[in-house]
Parts: sequence; structure tokens; C-alpha cells
Amino acid sequence: MIYDILDFSKIDANKFTLKLTDVSIQSLCQNSLLFIKELAYKRQIQLKIQLPEQLRPLNIRVDDRRFRQVSIDLLSNAIKFTPERGSVTLDVRIVNGEPEDLNSLPIPRPKIVFSVIDTGIGIAAENMGKLFQSFVQIDSSLDRQYAGTGLGLSLVKRIIEMHPQFSILN
Repeated sequence: MIYDILDFSKIDANKFTLKLTDVSIQSLCQNSLLFIKELAYKRQIQLKIQLPEQLRPLNIRVDDRRFRQVSIDLLSNAIKFTPERGSVTLDVRIVNGEPEDLNSLPIPRPKIVFSVIDTGIGIAAENMGKLFQSFVQIDSSLDRQYAGTGLGLSLVKRIIEMHPQFSILN
């Protein structure tokens, strides 16, 4: 929690910088799952990677440490809100995107999309707007079952938005 607050302070003060490097998609996925493997094992949650063969040898330009932080936060959240014997999947795929210049020919640019899919409790439609707000948790009742500060997803969103060519899809 302290590191999250420090990261927020750095972002707000414009002192948070990314160190962009070329990172293997396959190793990024494998390292992220390796980091949360024990947590999943304790809850008997099956972990999966869906990574098409054509993406395995490719690299993406990201801040390796911060992108792993994002994927680990998302995967940890999925495990936290998934009942025992459930599953969590890191799914990576190519989708067609919008052209960068709207005046150019309508040739879609392919995009690589990272998704975390789980068999967890889900989020009601009326709560989706709260999902990425700082210090807000959807279940704020006094006897809340799931611990947390409400910082994780907000920080995830801010880190992803700092990366060029990345955005959070609500």
C-alpha cells in the first residue's frame, strides 16, 4: 500500500518516468503468472495463458517492471475475487484497431490486447464507473469480505495510460 501511495505521489508530481524497453510478450506473461502462482495454488485456482503462436516470438515496447506490476495487480485481483477451484486466464490476442489518422485510408491497425478473465464474482453494471477511482471499493460495507485499499486498479489505469499506444477499455 505504501508503494502504491508513493507511485501516486510521483505520478501527480510528474516525477514518475517509464523506462521503455523491448520485452518479450511470452516472458512477460509467464513471469506474471509465475509471480502469482502460489496465491492461486493456495486457493486451488487454475491459472492459464492463452497466447497465440504468432505472438510468442514478438516483443512489445513497455516499461517491463511497471507492465509486470500492472499484470500482477490485475491477476491478483482476479484471484482474490474468484472462488476456490475457479480459474483465472491471461488472454493475449490481436484485434483490428482504428486507423491512427482519421483522414487516412480506413486500414485498421492491429492491436495486441491483454485481458484477464476469471470465474469470479463479477461487477454489477452500475458499479463499473467506480472501478478505476482512487480509494474507492465497490463493496464498502463495514463487514466487507475482501480486503484492500481501493488503489490497485486506479494505479493500473494510470500506469497503462502513461504508456504510449495503450489505454484502458471500460
